[in-house]
Amino acid sequence: MENITACTTFPSGDRILLGSGNGMAGVWSMTGQWLQELHGHTKGITGCAVFPTGDRVATVSEDNTGIIWSLLDGKCQQIAVLKGYPEGIASCHVFPSGAQLATVSQGKLATLWTCTGSELAVLSHDAPIISCSLFPTGRSLITVAQNGMGIVWSSAGERLAVLHGHRTACTSCAVFPSGDWVVTISEDKTGIIWPMAPFFQRHEAAERSLRAV
Repeated sequence: MENITACTTFPSGDRILLGSGNGMAGVWSMTGQWLQELHGHTKGITGCAVFPTGDRVATVSEDNTGIIWSLLDGKCQQIAVLKGYPEGIASCHVFPSGAQLATVSQGKLATLWTCTGSELAVLSHDAPIISCSLFPTGRSLITVAQNGMGIVWSSAGERLAVLHGHRTACTSCAVFPSGDWVVTISEDKTGIIWPMAPFFQRHEAAERSLRAV
């Protein structure tokens, strides 16, 4: 492989998925044996992810596409090509259930997809998105952007919370294992820990009100 640009491990712990700058991805054993090749991208791979079952993976690239692959029976087959971005895709994230994945562009958009490649929702920021993290429940995700704003979304693409607090660009975000808190960090030399309970409770109350109508 050329320069390696992305990597992740399989849930079983016995294989590694690598992506390269020439658009090729590959599956390797823990002993360094080359197992499978994935050819489909025309530019460098920027991110990769493995589904919980281990028989499906996703890759994203500077060629503005993502690909969901099946690895069943030792064969690499494309399940879906994810399109719609005017710029390259920076990362991909598979939900814990394996039913959905999120892709984050090198611009202002993120997209939620089904595991078969159907588009569910487009998530939009006012500035380029820098980082994304999923909640362990699989019901939510957070994205942070260059304008210092963070947004918490439902798995259906609804805005649950807008996090204002940083003065300059956010650089990363993470979700605590309980899912009750998130942390965002910024170029303003600060990190902020945010409680999620008030936002989730407000959203649940609004849903109950709608059902009662």
